[in-house]
Amino acid sequence: GKARYLSGTFPSTWNPIVYLDYNNFWRTMDKLGKEIPPEAPWDAPHAEEWDKMTMKELINKICWTKAVKEFATLFVNVNVTSEPHEVSALWFLWYVRQCGGTDRIFSVTNGGQERKFKGGSGQISEKIMERLKGRVKLERPVVCIDQTGDNVIVETLNHEIYEGKYVIIAIPPILTTKIHYKPELPPKRNQLIQRLPMGCVIKTMVYYKEAFWERKGYCGSFIIEDEESPIGITIDDTKPDGSFPAIMGFILTRKAVKLVHLSKDERKRKICEAYAKATGMEEALHPVHYEEKNWNMEQYSGGCYTAYFPPGIMHSYGR
Repeated sequence: GKARYLSGTFPSTWNPIVYLDYNNFWRTMDKLGKEIPPEAPWDAPHAEEWDKMTMKELINKICWTKAVKEFATLFVNVNVTSEPHEVSALWFLWYVRQCGGTDRIFSVTNGGQERKFKGGSGQISEKIMERLKGRVKLERPVVCIDQTGDNVIVETLNHEIYEGKYVIIAIPPILTTKIHYKPELPPKRNQLIQRLPMGCVIKTMVYYKEAFWERKGYCGSFIIEDEESPIGITIDDTKPDGSFPAIMGFILTRKAVKLVHLSKDERKRKICEAYAKATGMEEALHPVHYEEKNWNMEQYSGGCYTAYFPPGIMHSYGR
């Protein structure tokens, strides 16, 4: 494939038909999304119809050109780390609407990728833990929740018992199937949590001696549609003071499955080759350090970024 350089959110094109197709895709996605009540997507006028449709079917219905169909596929991959044929059109339209629309969810400037926490967002959990002064218990997976008495009884894997008025479960739905409940969950809820898989992604960080891409005026954000590239999208992750130059990239969905059998060094090599091809700069081949996080290996997340709704689930079980 060819490398093109642009400013803005979405790819540029010389072809007026492709340009119109891009524009129609974004406008249609946002228009359909506005028909969906944020608090009750199953009550949308076309909820049942859209929920029985995959995003692949919707993309084929909306888009005319191969270029836009491929980019629309990447748009789904990037935002929910799953494939268009796996997700409900109703759920994805609702998800994008919740994030402020197609432009905001995908943009850097005034968008979802614009800012990050100095020191990392993990500080939120760490600071809460500090304020709670020892009341946060780590490495204690919950195995049983008993609500048959006046209070709720919670038992952990290491046989500790906790008692309280309420329990808030803030984990991926599929992981709640690892917990035993007394009384048993309502049938509809029990069916729902078995039907919501997690997305699939490997997050990677390639560190360099310098931010060499800036010499060409690049921001370090690449959108890579080449099927041979392990990475689909990147963001410059250099620290605010310019130290630790790095490119953060994501191995998404089918590529994460395809490349998981490789060694860490083999994945690093393939990633650096993709960056060298994208930038046309040999410096990309010579990182000083590499880190990756394979979220699919995490027992207590089961994947990342989020759970997704396959076709037919939101309208039937989500209410």
